[in-house]
Amino acid sequence: MPAKTKNTRKAKPAPATRAKIAKPAKESAPVVRRSSAELHFTETTIIRGEAVKPGKAMPSGTTHEIAGHDASGQPILKRKRFSIC
Repeated sequence: MPAKTKNTRKAKPAPATRAKIAKPAKESAPVVRRSSAELHFTETTIIRGEAVKPGKAMPSGTTHEIAGHDASGQPILKRKRFSIC
């Protein structure tokens, strides 16, 4: 019977545990690219006076309310009513 030899293989490193794995940073809201047509519509609606700030009374002729701003600072419009021209 052959003599036993010592195992010469190196031991595998222990698998990483959850505590050792670095957690990814929290992802911020994805940046949504707005088309040039959408930006033009938003700008011209505000310039014509058809959009008001939130909480303000809507005089005749206004159709949209500024609901907030996106990540790039552009206003977001929300339709409140239709105009009858």
